[in-house]
Order: sequence, then C-alpha cells, then structure tokens
Amino acid sequence: MAILIQKSAGTLSSLIAGNEFYENCYANNVFPNNGGSTNVGIISISTTDRNIHFTPTKAGNFKGVIFSLYNTLFGGITARYRDIRVRLQENTGSWVTRLEQTFSTNDWIADNTWSMHRGLIDCRFNSSYPITTASNTWRLVVDYVSGGSGTFYLNYAQDGANCDNLFMIPYIDSTVSLTTADTLVITDRITLDQNLTLSREDTDHGTNDDMDYRSRYYSIWSCMPIVKSGSETNPQIYVPSTVAGNYKIDLAGSWHLSSRQPKALLVGEDAANPIPYNWANRADASNRTFELEFSNQISGQSEYGFISGSLVGYRYGKLAGIEIWGTKPPIMWTTLKSDALAGQATVILDGDLTGSWAVGDNIMCGGSRYSATRSYRSWAYNEIREIQSISYDAGADETTIVFTTNLDRNHYYDADISPYFTLKERNIIVGGNDTAYNAESYWSIQNGIIKMQGVLLHDIQYIHYRYSYAKYMSAQERIDSKCLFDGCNVHDCYRPMYFQTWQTEVEVCNCTGSSDFTGTTMRCDRFYYSSYSKGHHIHDNILVGRTVYGATLAGSSDCIIENNHFNCRYAFSLSSGSAKNNILNNTFAICRVGMYMAGCSNNYFEGNMYRYCYYDSNYSATSEGTHGCYSFNTQYNNSNNISVNEDADDSFAFVVQQNDAGSTHVFKNIKLGVDFTDGGVSESGANYRSAWNPGTEIKFEDYKEVVGQSKAWYTNGYIESCGDGLEDTTAHTTGVGKKSWRLNSYFAGVEHCLEFTIPIGVPDEPITISVFCKINSTNYAAGTYETPKLSISGLGVSGVSTKCEADTTITDWQLLVVSGTPTITGQLGIKLSVETDAVTTQLSSLNADGSVYFDDLYVAYKTPLDLGGLDLVYNGLPIFPPLTVVMTANAVWAEQLLANAQPGSMGEAQNRLNDIKTETDKIQALKAKVGFIAKEF
Repeated sequence: MAILIQKSAGTLSSLIAGNEFYENCYANNVFPNNGGSTNVGIISISTTDRNIHFTPTKAGNFKGVIFSLYNTLFGGITARYRDIRVRLQENTGSWVTRLEQTFSTNDWIADNTWSMHRGLIDCRFNSSYPITTASNTWRLVVDYVSGGSGTFYLNYAQDGANCDNLFMIPYIDSTVSLTTADTLVITDRITLDQNLTLSREDTDHGTNDDMDYRSRYYSIWSCMPIVKSGSETNPQIYVPSTVAGNYKIDLAGSWHLSSRQPKALLVGEDAANPIPYNWANRADASNRTFELEFSNQISGQSEYGFISGSLVGYRYGKLAGIEIWGTKPPIMWTTLKSDALAGQATVILDGDLTGSWAVGDNIMCGGSRYSATRSYRSWAYNEIREIQSISYDAGADETTIVFTTNLDRNHYYDADISPYFTLKERNIIVGGNDTAYNAESYWSIQNGIIKMQGVLLHDIQYIHYRYSYAKYMSAQERIDSKCLFDGCNVHDCYRPMYFQTWQTEVEVCNCTGSSDFTGTTMRCDRFYYSSYSKGHHIHDNILVGRTVYGATLAGSSDCIIENNHFNCRYAFSLSSGSAKNNILNNTFAICRVGMYMAGCSNNYFEGNMYRYCYYDSNYSATSEGTHGCYSFNTQYNNSNNISVNEDADDSFAFVVQQNDAGSTHVFKNIKLGVDFTDGGVSESGANYRSAWNPGTEIKFEDYKEVVGQSKAWYTNGYIESCGDGLEDTTAHTTGVGKKSWRLNSYFAGVEHCLEFTIPIGVPDEPITISVFCKINSTNYAAGTYETPKLSISGLGVSGVSTKCEADTTITDWQLLVVSGTPTITGQLGIKLSVETDAVTTQLSSLNADGSVYFDDLYVAYKTPLDLGGLDLVYNGLPIFPPLTVVMTANAVWAEQLLANAQPGSMGEAQNRLNDIKTETDKIQALKAKVGFIAKEF
C-alpha cells in the first residue's frame, strides 16, 4: 500500500504520483519531543530548527513534502504572514542542505480575515534531489525565516501519549500507478474519466506509526488550494456535466477535506448545468449517472466521518465542502386516487407520471389510516415497490401503475389528505452500503457547505454541518456559503440534514424523505435538524416513512418552515429556546404528534393543517396519552407562541401536557374537530392534561371558527366570552359585538382571575370603576369558596372602597363598584376574581355551578371613559385600550377659555373678544328688531 501524491492537474487515468516514506521516521529538537507533554499532537514552528528524520523506502528524486499546518485563533492574525523555510538535508558526517525553499503562508491564505486548522499544504520544491534508502541519512528541517510574530504548528499524526511522529508525507518525483489499495492525496483538480475505488489499510503499524492515522482511516486527503498568483491549484475531484460515461467513486475509508476549498468534489457545473438525464426517455444516449458510495465502518471513531471537513479555526474559517448537481425528475411525488389495499399490485395515482416515472423505478407508497376509522402508527405503514407497467388515462387525469409484487399494507384514499407516493430514483446516488449504516458512516462538514440537486441519499447516518461563523463573513460570503438540498430523495438516513451551531443560509426544498425499514429500532431519526442555527428556509418537501421527527428546530431562530408535508412519528418539533420562527402552511398528517414543543417562545404558526394526529386504542401504552395535534413538553416553558388560521378538523386529540413548567399559547381561528375539553384520551379525540403549573395559559380566539368566541384555559380556571351568537348567550348588554365573560374556578384555595391594567397619567385624581356581575348558581357558595369580587390595586390607592364583593345569594345581575385615588402615575391594576370548589369537570365549557359572569366594565376618571366595556378582545381575552383624550378643536379652545384665562393670557383676551362679540350680536339683533318695527309702521 502507498500514499500517492498527485503531481499535476489532469484526468484520473493520467495521474502521476509519488510515494510516501514512513519507516523509521522520528523527530528531534521539537516541542514536545515525545509523549510526555499535554501538547502532544502538534509541534510549534520556530526560528529554531525543527528536525524530522526519515528513512526512505524507495530511492528517487525527492520532490516535496505534505504537511498538516495549523494556527490558533489568538496567534493567527499575525501568523498569516509567516515565511516558513523547509530544507532537505543529508548526513555526510555533518548535515548538508540539498534542497531549500521558503513557503509563505500567504500562498494558501490570501486574505487577512481567516484562521486555519489542520489544512494540508503541499510544500513542493522547484527542483529535485536524488535520495537513497540509507538509514540515518535524511531529514527535513523546518523553521521561520521572516514574517509576523504569531505561531504556526505542524500536526502530529494522532494525539496519542506515545506518538512522536509528525504528520508529513515526503514524496519523490516518480510515476506510480494508482491501485485500489492506495490512499490518494489531491493537490490539484482531478477530472474523473474512470471509476475510482479505494480501500483502507487495516494493518496495525504500531503505536508510534503515523501510517495508522492517515491510511487506516482515510482513503482521500485534499490539500488546501494554493492562491499564489501564477501557481494556483484547485484540489478537487471534478465530474463535468459533459462527462463521457457513467462513473462511480467507491471508498472504504474517509475523505478529509482541507479548509478553503468549497468545491472539493464538484459533480456537474451548477443548478442550470447538471449531470444530464432525460427522465422522459430513459434510453437517451446522452443520459448520465454518477454514484458515490462509501462503507466506512469505524466503530467508535466518529471524528473520522466519511467526508470530514476540516475544522478551520475556533472562530474564523474558510469553508470546505462539495457540490453535486443532478437533474431533478419533473415529478417527484403524487397522491393516491383510490384505495390500494394489501394483496393488490395495481394503484391509481393522480396526474400524468409517464414523463417522469418508468418501468423499473422504485416507488415509496406512503402510509395512511390503517383502517377506515383509525390512524395510529400508520406513518410506519410505508412500503417500496418496483414498477412493472405504467399507463396514463388523459380523460381521468390519472396514472395506473402495476407493481412487480403485491402490497403488504392498506393505503386508503382520502379526499382531504390522501397518501403520498414518491419516486425514489435520481441520476446521482450518494450513500453508504446497507451494512455500514449502523457504524459511523456519515459526513461531517465543519465550517463547510454542501449543495445538492437531484441526488438520492441513502444509508447515511449523519450529514453534519457545524460552525459557519456567519457573523464574521461578508454578505456575499454568506450567500456563497449557503447549503442547499433541492429535489433530493433521502432514504433510510438517520440525520441526513443536521445543521449545528451558527449555520446560516440553508435551503431544503422539493425533497422527499422516506424509510421502509422494518426493524425494531427507528432507522431515521430526523429528516431535517437545525441546532442553534439561524435563517433556514425549509419548504415544499414531502416526508413519508418510518421517521421519528420530520423537522426539528432546537435553539434556532428566524427560520421559515413552509408548504411541507410530514407523515412520521412527530411531524415537527421546536425546543431548546427556538424563537421567532415562522411555521406556515404545512401539513402534519398521520402521526402521533403534529407539533411538539419544549422550551420555545415567540414563534408564529399560520395555515398549518393537522390530520389524523391522535391516540388509538390499538396501542394502549399510557404514555401515548400525550399524542395529538400539539404536545407541550412536561419540563420546559413555552411562551408567547401564536397559531393563526390552522386546520385540525379530523378526529385528533388537542394535547396539552404540563408537569414542571408553564406555557402560554394563543390559537386564533383554529378549525377544530373536537372540543378542547377534559375527559382523558379516546379514539374519537379529546384533550389530555396533567398537572398544569402556574403560568400556563392556553387561549383561543374565534374558537372553532366562530367569530368572537374566545376561550382560555389556565392552571386554576377557565374563561370564555359569552353573548349573542356564541355558545353561551348570557350577557348583561346584548347586541352585535357585545360580550360578557364567564369565569370558572377549578379549585378552592386557589384564586382564578381576569386582570387588567390601565395607565394613570395624572396623580391625586379620583377614579371609579364598575362592573356587572352574575353568579350562575347559588351552589357556587355551597362548599369552600371566596366571594366573586372586583378590586383595584397599586399606585397608592387604599381604603375599603378598593374592593367590592358580590352577593352569592343573588343570581341576577348585580353592580360592583370600587373607587380610589392613585397618588402616583403608572399602571393601575384591576382584578375580577372567583374561587370555589363547585367544580364538576375541569376544562369544561358547561360548568354551571362554578360559573360567574362579568360584563360592562366602566371607568370614571374626571369624566366617564368608554374603554370598551369588556367587548374589545386581543389574543382571546378582553382588553382595555390606552387612556387617551381626543384633541378636537373645541376641546383645545375650551381648555384655553376655562382653565387658562388668567390675566394677560390668551384665554383672557379671547374671553374679552367673545364678550365684545356677544354684545355686538345683541346690538345687531336689537337694530334688526327696531328696523323691522319701523318698517311695519
């Protein structure tokens, strides 16, 4: 086995390579010199010589060396200007320099804004020198000769207590044919013109042998591009859109990407110039395919992922990544038009699929309700079938497909939300083999980007992206660093789109996700997962299959999730402080939970549809009681989230579960299939609730699409709007838009109240507040209770008149009045409160004995103020508008004439003019009267 160094750009078939030397290689005069220091793994370059001894395994003309260069954040700014000298020396009794060349770090780092970490650099001499295989004869000497004051390091092969070898690959200028047993180091563009298959060495060379690290775990290493003018390199495997054949890269080991190479693998040119494929004519001679397969099964070595993008600095970094551009099928999914039952091989699907789907294609048949009345676990009832024949009926606009084998499960047509059938095929295939799945076969791109279009991703555990550090990028760099998945099919992948820690500029669109894995362990954890990232746009995707979560935002913000269809265990989840995200017009169907929320705030939901998200008695584990449309986690507070114009009409359980935290959520104009009421959980749909803590507020505005119908559930009680056209018509003042509010207390000893504040801008002015109250039943006071009351507090008000209690023996409307004089400005508190143990059913909207109504609340403050009388509503509760005085012209003049008429004021002058005008008017009237009399006579 050899490590082959690419000599120059060209095709894979004309590759010229050199050989690595690793036998009897050791270093001295370095720090640390051996495994005794905590800094094992790197040596610092210095003005003092760092000597690296080696014994060649092959004689030839020595040409260069590959180093792994590293600099820290704190030393990086000035270190970028370092000039590093590399010398080849021969021991002839004394050490004699045979080759010498100075390499500037600016050869690889062209700007002053980025650090680097573990970037492979090709230190290639301008000339060569013949070396022999003699021992104790050859060494490389590395030192600084000029530049800044910072520090660069050379990486060790691995961070081990006994490892004192450097990461270096000396090479000679000789031609060596590439074999499957070799490891390839890419220094410039390789244009693929044949299949590339590389294995991995499993021989243990010993604890101190750097071959273990480079060869046993990696099949390909990419060097950093050289940016020096006139010497530019582009380390890249390239498959042009004009590729002459169908090629495959098959790797047994990992591929390490160095920093600053965003297109280390480029397949096709861009979105407009992909690898060509005519989906309507599979026999087209110009059709091309490409496949990238890997079988990395390194147990416990998760850092050695299949594609391991270099970590390029703690804070700063240029990006590494890949771009793969395939041709998207014109139609990637459709829906079922009639029932397709177990035992059948024929299905009827919507639309004309003959221009996209063909005989031999594999189709994912999406789950549906697994009986005419039940749905639970049907998200797992998906299966893949191969097309045997396909035909289109233009009159009915439907395609009939016959599969090669019968269906095993029932797939029920539903006019509202019919199962999706998706095309698995793409002309680009990327993935691991099936046995590699449960090992560490994944991609890890740190500070990296991936762009994919029209790709089938399969059997990959992770595609993991970390640390984009977007705030250190320019606007254009953020755009250039955008990760994109467009028109891809993701099949049997654990976390195929896993974005973590400041990853911005991500778009996932027009993709399908599926899994038909039937084992006891879930094959797919999350279709899309954003962890502490920002600004993602996830739209127009279809996910069907045995997947735990469709999409997850954890600690992420400012994301848009729209127009997706998720059919899985938990359709969507928000957690870990996710905030200010917009979840719009999605369908969450045939799943345990539509929306799972745990510790999120200020998120906006609109236009989403929930279908068949509910509990089923066929799976009766007690924990399943928390399934349904919304599930609020038991441990984390969810606050200030709002849902608008959502549709949850089909037999679901509207779930709220709270044990350890309080949550606030407002639902506006939600179409509900069942009432949000108590009663446990059943197949027909209901609400499930456990031990809400203080702070919980679940509020509905326009409940069940009834305009003006508001309902709010709290830890200690319930509030509902009443009046003409509403469920409860009880009101003191009737008419359009007039409302009273019914309060129900759940417990004795715990006050339930409706609270407001009104602003007071002028102190020491008396204020009077009144409200009409109606106790629905004298049973309110049959047990333990507190009298319903109106009270005010704050701003220094005091006295017995600040609280007024209702008469519990009266069931007619009665007036409660309080008054006081605020002594300071600020917000005056107003409270309407009830408390009783006359509770028949918690959460019930028909709790007659404990019901108390309030209506027509008025405030007199200098003059009576119309504050809506409890008829104005926001977020499901009555509100007071701000206290304002409309400044009309009459009001302005009245203030001047009445309050500001002191001597010398404008008011006094105007009053005199008014008096003169009044007297003049009297005289004119008298003249007119005298003239009239004179005329008569």
